[in-house]
Amino acid sequence: MSNFNNSFWEDITNVSLEAYEPLLTFDQIKHREMSNNSEFLYHVSRDENANTITFHPRLPGDNELIRDGFEDGKVARVCFSDSIGHCLRAFDAWCMKQFKKKDTLPLTVYVVSKKDIPKNKFISNETIVEKKLVPDAEYTHECWVLQPVVLRKYCKIKVTGYTKIANIELKNKEGKVVNNIPIYDCEYKLKLCKLQ
Repeated sequence: MSNFNNSFWEDITNVSLEAYEPLLTFDQIKHREMSNNSEFLYHVSRDENANTITFHPRLPGDNELIRDGFEDGKVARVCFSDSIGHCLRAFDAWCMKQFKKKDTLPLTVYVVSKKDIPKNKFISNETIVEKKLVPDAEYTHECWVLQPVVLRKYCKIKVTGYTKIANIELKNKEGKVVNNIPIYDCEYKLKLCKLQ
């Protein structure tokens, strides 16, 4: 595993942005975290490191939520959110424990402009929530792209802490709780990716 020293994670407010090609400034990123009107879609990956990468729509893996009818398992998609913070809410409790380990690798954030996605190949968060296609979409702001999409590496982040903010109880037709989804807000350090 790579060992990133503290200088890698210097506060971006102290970084000269001349060596970077930011799509957004640090203040704009933080503003986007507080709003729902981002012009970009974000995807956080645990293991990708390419400058650009093409993601292809796929069905989610077989899981308990799909088997129990709480998540759509029929629509092939690439999942996005409207902010880094909302992307991180999609990570489960096991991932949160991994983030606490000192040797945890940084996460890579990829972005694409909404303008590059045809409207007929985009399923909005509002639609996903309304149709109950994913149980935690209200918190993650998850949206879907239904065609291959080229993403650009934007930054690296390292989660430094997290707080549980909600617990979604999933009930069967009889009203019995059959599953729980904890939702976490994450704190993280961020570094924009240098031009290659």
